[in-house]
Amino acid sequence: MRTKWYLRPLTYLLSVPDTFKHHTIIRKSGVEGLKPPYVLLCNHNAFMDFKVATKAIYPHRANYVVAIDGFIGREKLLRDVGCI
Repeated sequence: MRTKWYLRPLTYLLSVPDTFKHHTIIRKSGVEGLKPPYVLLCNHNAFMDFKVATKAIYPHRANYVVAIDGFIGREKLLRDVGCI
């Protein structure tokens, strides 16, 4: 399922403060003109990875492969933001 259109700006707005707080540096090289669909492989160290990836690819959408155990009782939210 694709990210709901009304949640896209919200996901970005929730990502910016944490990436700023942690002094995250996003360097884009060799991606000029790259358009979806593409596969973005990330190193998964923490939940922060989703925030960094969201900020890095905005305004494009992403579908994240996640474990559902972190979303017990909130599965609809998981699906609405595009998680698989």
